[in-house]
Amino acid sequence: MLTSTVILLVVAVLVIVLQSLGQGQNRVFEGEDRAAILAYAQPASQALIEALDQGDFEAFSANFGRKMERQFTQADFDALRASLAPLGGYQDFAVQQVEFYNGYIITTCHVNYAQGAADFKIILSPKKTHTLEGVSVRLPTP
Repeated sequence: MLTSTVILLVVAVLVIVLQSLGQGQNRVFEGEDRAAILAYAQPASQALIEALDQGDFEAFSANFGRKMERQFTQADFDALRASLAPLGGYQDFAVQQVEFYNGYIITTCHVNYAQGAADFKIILSPKKTHTLEGVSVRLPTP
């Protein structure tokens, strides 16, 4: 009985320590760290946004990671383009935040269109390949 209690206590402490270590890794980048990440993340984000605007799925998906290759199809691309169509043509974008979250680099961009704006979260692998692991778009509420 005492042995199982000790084991449970050790496991509970280990879980708490691992959770706190994981939370410590999540952070927003500033200064030189931000600049170093933006050196590759900003061009990748811009290429992705421009390919979306131009309807070029091949360019849009060029840097997909394996999971994105399996999950994000031409039909998903077309649906995303259709949801952005009311905003008009792409104008420009600005990076709002760069963060490391759950093992990924997330670049949050505010994208301006001729008749509105949308916010993109572009999720990249922090490894040398910097593959695209995810993208989410928040459209303005009507």
